[in-house]
Amino acid sequence: MVRNYVRETNRQDWSVENLKQAVDAVLRKEMGLKKASVQLNVLKAFLQRYVKMRANDENVTNNKIYNCDETGISENPKGNSRIIATAEICMSATRAYMPPMLIFPRKQMQKEFEVGLPPGARAEVSETE
Repeated sequence: MVRNYVRETNRQDWSVENLKQAVDAVLRKEMGLKKASVQLNVLKAFLQRYVKMRANDENVTNNKIYNCDETGISENPKGNSRIIATAEICMSATRAYMPPMLIFPRKQMQKEFEVGLPPGARAEVSETE
């Protein structure tokens, strides 16, 4: 049995463009949340959520975004032998490069771990369980 429901609440007509304008107005401090939502016909809850998202996005810049890659190094690359060390390399979106780091699964650091490393590279230990 098909029923026709009548909506008793008014739905606001708003567009993505209105939302963008409202968010920009609030971030530029031309209007408050309430005034921008009324004038540009945008739901206040949506506007508040998008203002928070945009404010957080502006704090993230390319020099704060890094991509890290790690790989395990073993004695025998063809076999399933245990991992001797883990190599980690990081680079930022602005091409800033962090020297490689070798992480050894040990409790105590030994001087031999740093022998033969490239300039700027570090050796660290990580206690295993």
